[in-house]
Amino acid sequence: DLIALAFDADITRSITFLTHREDGMGLSDTFPLRLGLSHTHHNLSHKDDKEGMLQFAKYDRFLSEQLAYFLNRLNQYRDNEGSVLDNTIVLYGSGASTTHRNVNLPTLIAGGGNMGLKHGHYERGCGQMTSMFLSVLHSMGIEEESFGDSGGALSNSIFRG
Repeated sequence: DLIALAFDADITRSITFLTHREDGMGLSDTFPLRLGLSHTHHNLSHKDDKEGMLQFAKYDRFLSEQLAYFLNRLNQYRDNEGSVLDNTIVLYGSGASTTHRNVNLPTLIAGGGNMGLKHGHYERGCGQMTSMFLSVLHSMGIEEESFGDSGGALSNSIFRG
C-alpha cells in the first residue's frame, strides 16, 4: 500500500522492493513458517517431494496474491493520463532460477500501457536480462544504446519496436 501510495502521490518514480535475499536466508526465510507452512523459504525451494512442492506452491501463491493486490492498487489510482499502472512498469522476478543459476529467470512485466507495452502473451527464452532492462529504459524515453552486456533492445516482444 505504501509503494502504491508513493506512486499515486508522485513522491517517487522508481522503487525497488526486495522480499528475500537471493540466497534465501535472513529474516524473510521464515515468512512461510508465519503462514503456517512447515519449512523455511530456502528449505522449501529445494524440496523435490510432492508435499514439499505443494507447500512451496502455496507460498508462491501467497506471493502472487500480494503482487496482484499491488497491481490492482496501482490500477485504482488515477492520474492525468489513465491509471498509475498504465504509467508504471512493474518488473517482478528473481535473480536466481533452479540450482542457483542466473539463467531461465522467471520474470513478469506488468503495466506500462501508456508507455508502449503490449501485454497478453508469454515468451520463453527472450534473451539476456540486460536487453530487457534496456527495453524498459527505452519505454521510459531513455534512449541508451546499451545496458551492461545487452545485445540491443528486445524486438518482437511486449516492448515497442
